Amino acid sequence: MPRVALTYLERRPSGYYFRRRIPALPRPAAEAEKKFQNSARFRFLCFSLRTQFLPEAKRLARRLTAASDALFAARTEQDMPISAETMVAILKTLRDQEIRGHERARAMATARSVEDVAQAQAREEAIQDALRAAVALGQRDTALPLLETAASRLGLALAPADPDLQVLAHHATRLLIEISQERARREAGDYGATSVLAELGGPAAAVPAAAETPTFRSLRAAPPGQGGRCPLRLGQQEPSG
Repeated sequence: MPRVALTYLERRPSGYYFRRRIPALPRPAAEAEKKFQNSARFRFLCFSLRTQFLPEAKRLARRLTAASDALFAARTEQDMPISAETMVAILKTLRDQEIRGHERARAMATARSVEDVAQAQAREEAIQDALRAAVALGQRDTALPLLETAASRLGLALAPADPDLQVLAHHATRLLIEISQERARREAGDYGATSVLAELGGPAAAVPAAAETPTFRSLRAAPPGQGGRCPLRLGQQEPSG
């Protein structure tokens, strides 16, 4: 059966299924279930998610992964590790919530001065310095509440006693440095080549380059402040010939 990128999610003609191997029990508990070991029915959790819509299937699979983690942990009396796929999903959600929150605040703010931009960038540099120090010293308190919020948006609950939570928090602290660097670029108006449509859920293609019209070529070739033709105003047509 074809598998999609998210672990435990399987696509079948009738729709998406959740399928996960049941971990073996430690001895002597394993001996009590030995008679079931040859049956796939008792080696896997497998059932239909009753949907053919991938985003909905992913959402359900994430919740079922967390639920089965708790179930297996109780069954074996130990914590289940947070899977790499779950970590990536939580970290992506954290990044999205931080960047989108910053972008919304910028979009709703009033006009500002050059000094305001410089102060905003200096603030981000200070944040980055503090986060680098936190990584060096093994301090993860800054990331933990942000991770809890991101996980809750995915329908997941993070166990404070889970040792993998500290690993996730370490990665999240590093990610916060990258997020701050991205915010600093955006404070200066630098959004790279990604189209605004991509952030709004549209095509992720880069903004196309300007057309090589005669007007464009003459403006590009003219020395700054000298020669060249005046730019066309919006709605004005390129002269023919």
